[in-house]
Amino acid sequence: GIATGGLPDGCVDTDTLATNARGKVLQVVSATTTTQVNSSSSSHVDTGLTCSITTTSASSKVYVAVSQSLYVRNASGTTAILSWDLVRGSTVISDGSSIGMYALNVGFIISFQKPSLVFLDSPGSAATHTYKTTALASSGEWRAQDDSMPSHIVLMEIAA
Repeated sequence: GIATGGLPDGCVDTDTLATNARGKVLQVVSATTTTQVNSSSSSHVDTGLTCSITTTSASSKVYVAVSQSLYVRNASGTTAILSWDLVRGSTVISDGSSIGMYALNVGFIISFQKPSLVFLDSPGSAATHTYKTTALASSGEWRAQDDSMPSHIVLMEIAA
């Protein structure tokens, strides 16, 4: 027989299914950088890791996954602290992830890490959205992609 909507029994209207599928991955984009960035700024500076995605719907979510090569040091103190943010456009969407080392009675301190983060963002418009990471040194100085160690970002548009 013919099901409601004009399709034979047991058939699925894949166009309707795709339109209504929540949680479906609509697209994936990624970027990698090995370009070293150095800073001792106490204000946030771009790490050089950036990627853009053009969402197809205002209701879409963007799943962000980052693996960032970071190095922080203080040649004349007992703490070396870096604050690392995820930014969409000029809006900080994940604030204040910190890495660092603390020691007593040490005149030189260093830490190298490859931290990661995941974040589910709701940008709110069908447009091109650029994601990046920034960092600042609240104590010491930092480097991203030290000695060309790669950093990665993956963006996935998710149907909401």
